[in-house]
Amino acid sequence: MEEIYKLIENEGKNWRISEEGILKMKKIYENLREWNQKINLVSRKDFDSHFLSLLQISFWYSNLISPFESFLDVGSGGGFPAIIFKIFNPESKGILIEPSFKKSFYLHSICEKLGFRSRLEIVRTDFKSAIHFIKKRKLKVDYITTIGFKKKEQIIREIEITRKGVSFITGEREIERLQQIEHFKKLRWLIEPVPGKDFIKGVIIIRM
Repeated sequence: MEEIYKLIENEGKNWRISEEGILKMKKIYENLREWNQKINLVSRKDFDSHFLSLLQISFWYSNLISPFESFLDVGSGGGFPAIIFKIFNPESKGILIEPSFKKSFYLHSICEKLGFRSRLEIVRTDFKSAIHFIKKRKLKVDYITTIGFKKKEQIIREIEITRKGVSFITGEREIERLQQIEHFKKLRWLIEPVPGKDFIKGVIIIRM
């Protein structure tokens, strides 16, 4: 495992992550590798390479939405990007939405081991119910974020619960489709290519 640990360290140093943060990254790797053998959290094929790819994208994504103090991450699954947001900005708070019982159980476990339980709240429900939960509590977050959640329209329509906007990572064709929806044409779109990922972009729709 020395090689993968070295690659994790290098990635952390590239983003000026503290030594404590790098240790947490290694702990994420160890726990995700173990849990992924029991439940399908991320791709099992070439796990190490896939883990590094998710790590790199998540740090890049963290930088894209910076500065941020809070976020609502939808479809948090294996913890990307939400847990990396927390490592990137240790002072941030987040709400992680994950409808799967098994995946939410993993999120509870890893947040406990990383000491994040007081700052990351895991809510096991679907997106619509989560939004109802947020509005009932009159909460606001800087961003709604996602990598894996497919129904981007739903996220964009809830931009009013944010202070800064909505952000996601998706393919060029999906972005073009969304931009053609009449209600979304007047929104301010910031689009950046994800390094090393052809046709994949990071999007921020800025709250006006």
